[in-house]
Amino acid sequence: MAVGGGTFGFSRNHQSLRHAEELALNDCGNPECRIVMTFANACAAYAHASNGVWGWAFRPDEQAARDRAMENCFAKGGHDCVVQTNRGYECDGL
Repeated sequence: MAVGGGTFGFSRNHQSLRHAEELALNDCGNPECRIVMTFANACAAYAHASNGVWGWAFRPDEQAARDRAMENCFAKGGHDCVVQTNRGYECDGL
C-alpha cells in the first residue's frame, strides 16, 4: 500500500515485492506517495476523512482491516472517516 499527498494506491497478488511496490506507487499517482506497508495472505484497508486525516491497517480478513483502518483514522482526529467501497481495501492471496 502506498499513501501520500491525499491519495493512496494498492497492488496485490504479485510474485515480486518490488513489482508490487512499483504498481502501488503508480496506483497512488502522486509524487508524495510512499510505501507504508506490504502484506501477504491478508487484507489491507485505507480510511480517510475530509479534514485530510487518514488511517490504514492490515488484518487476516476484510472486515477486520476496514474496522482497524477506521479506528486509526478516528484516533488521529478524523471526524468523518470512511473506507471507500471497492477502492479502499484489497486482499492478497486469500
